[in-house]
Amino acid sequence: MTTWFPTATHPAVGPFVARDVAALAARHDVRVLNLVSPGLADDDGARTDPAHDPDRMRLDLPGMAPVTVPVRRLVTDLRRPDHLARAGRAIRELSRGADVLHTAVFSTLLALAGRRVDVPWVHTEHWHGVTSTAGDSPLLRAVTPPLRTLLRRPDVVTAVSELATAPIRELRGARPTLVVPCVVAPVDPVPARREPDGVLRLAGVGGLVPGKRPLLAVATLAALRDRGVDAELEWFGDGPLREEVAARATELGVRVRLAGAVEPHEVGAGLARADLFLLPTRRETFGVAIAEALAHGRPVVTGDDGGFREFVDPAVAAFVAGEDPQAWAGAVVGLRDRTRDLDPGDVAATLGTRLHPERVRAAYEDAYAMARPARAGSGGDTGPRVDVVVAVHTDERPIARAVSSALDNRAPVRVTVVCHHVPAERIAAALADLPARARAAGHEVRLVEHSDGVASPAGPFNKGLDLAEAPFVALLGSDDRFAPGAVDSWLALADETRADAVIPRLAYARPDGTVRAVVPTPPTRPWRSRDLDPVRDRLAYRSAPLGLLRRETLERLGLRHAEGQPVGEDLELSTRLWFEGERIAFDRSGPAYLIGEDGADRITFAPRPLAQDLLWLPGMLEARWFRAMPLGHRRALAVKILRIHLFGAIHYRSDPAGWTAEERRVLRALSMDVLTAAPDAERVLSRAERDLLDAALDPAVPASRLVELSARRRRHGTPATLVPRDLSRVLAREAPLRFMAASALVRGLRVR
Repeated sequence: MTTWFPTATHPAVGPFVARDVAALAARHDVRVLNLVSPGLADDDGARTDPAHDPDRMRLDLPGMAPVTVPVRRLVTDLRRPDHLARAGRAIRELSRGADVLHTAVFSTLLALAGRRVDVPWVHTEHWHGVTSTAGDSPLLRAVTPPLRTLLRRPDVVTAVSELATAPIRELRGARPTLVVPCVVAPVDPVPARREPDGVLRLAGVGGLVPGKRPLLAVATLAALRDRGVDAELEWFGDGPLREEVAARATELGVRVRLAGAVEPHEVGAGLARADLFLLPTRRETFGVAIAEALAHGRPVVTGDDGGFREFVDPAVAAFVAGEDPQAWAGAVVGLRDRTRDLDPGDVAATLGTRLHPERVRAAYEDAYAMARPARAGSGGDTGPRVDVVVAVHTDERPIARAVSSALDNRAPVRVTVVCHHVPAERIAAALADLPARARAAGHEVRLVEHSDGVASPAGPFNKGLDLAEAPFVALLGSDDRFAPGAVDSWLALADETRADAVIPRLAYARPDGTVRAVVPTPPTRPWRSRDLDPVRDRLAYRSAPLGLLRRETLERLGLRHAEGQPVGEDLELSTRLWFEGERIAFDRSGPAYLIGEDGADRITFAPRPLAQDLLWLPGMLEARWFRAMPLGHRRALAVKILRIHLFGAIHYRSDPAGWTAEERRVLRALSMDVLTAAPDAERVLSRAERDLLDAALDPAVPASRLVELSARRRRHGTPATLVPRDLSRVLAREAPLRFMAASALVRGLRVR
């Protein structure tokens, strides 16, 4: 149900809602009730009788499969109580038999004020007024604050950006509030750059309204002309400023074509004709037009305030503050020059996949799943909340200790012990009466056998994940253990934040359980515990998917361990979860995951040839999901790969005699692969790290020098380890000073 939805005569109204409907209708039975404003109602498409038969509307949107959905249009003047009452009755009637009521746009909630909703209810918010009504009419500014309380009513509320979600989350408290972005379908193929002809062609998309500042766009054209740049602007969208914009363009003598409100395919054609996208918007909760421009491979010049800052890579954009046309013109010229040699496909790739229809649909499906238990309450379901998977390959492991730690929680837990190349009877003997004691406490322990002929935990962990049925899963090594109450702490944080994953503290534990050393990863922003960002919170440095993982998210992303690899089997799973999961939390002060050091033959610690040790790396760098990442994400991941995996591999091969010609060749090739996958990633490295990287790239450097440089890199605190060669990067997030400070703060937290 929505007040914003395209009509035959007004196709530009609510296109983002139409995209959501199209994405959902590709898999689900979707019916639409459009509470259409009298000023937007088609003469023959909207009625005042809520019982009229729905129209069949075909949604044929660029980059998406065409779908046909039933749409009832009910003329509704939101200022008239009788219209709101009629709309409320229609909603109640039409939602009977539905699995979920999904409302969209804040004004839609007015029709449900004071009415009971009998089905699970999800609401999606797009309106800028949930964050700020600055620039709106005095009346709207006055009535909005009390009306915002309507957002407390739905079982789940989603908003299109963290900017829009944060104030709603504060209003709703512990009730589920999620970020689900707008749909922006990939463009295939991405339009090529047009041949230069001496004219800079700009495109803008948005209403001709004060908030989009189209008059500033016209003034920017004049400022470009003053700089000797011959530019023209094609603007898609209509509104009350149309005549004023046209008059101002004539007055200034600049070329502006006002295309009006057109179909999405025509907007796409206009973006393909442009060199750059220009939208001097004051503020956007998301910025669909900005994302669409990037999807078409066009760099973007826009304002500096909005949810688009969460998905736009600064490498292909310029964010401008204020209303000085000269500043905007300078930004246009600067962006043109620094992106001149970029391929449009590389520009489009900076968006990644999180806005793709199938990803947004999956996020809504998660919201629907949350709405059902939120409405049903916590009673009735006595099954396990967490499936803990323990992989063990010998009864010499302290398996009873590991299983006991997983059971030391109040929440019901099922522990699946996957016996890898070892008879279950031998592991059962090691567990003794633990399964019986677990049943008495409301838990469950089960043993399953698995043989795959590979000395890797990937197979048995995947076996356990395939058997899991609980809402959450947790992985546990047979040498390791959970600190008492860890699962309860992680669950509490997951329930509070609706996280896709809860990352725990890590520490090395002695056999008696005392902590030997804290693992300072991930080096997050100080005091950050919810809604972690994969780049700003350096999540790549947590290489293992330890902690609490939402099973639906693993299934949605298709995440499993990579089988057949002797090491690095969990890197793709953890990396994609941190970078593609929508909500990541960090239990900064809760009970830790304790890494045991009992097993001398621990599989993942055994030495191997370099090509075998890093067998996973070429495949990751070539993977479609990696190449689709924004450049900033790839750089952050590449820096971690260099520091932890490549430099780590050198550190653990400290005997120069082991560095054969073949090993040096492999080292150089892998180093080049990383640098090629993420250009300029090395600029944030310390001088000591760059010296080591140079040696890794040059097989002619003696092996003894390579080993010496590796040891020098680990003398933390010396000048060479603190400052990059490129001093402009000295305060970069991944540069040594900020990285070490963040690591120190994590290391200093008390481990329980």
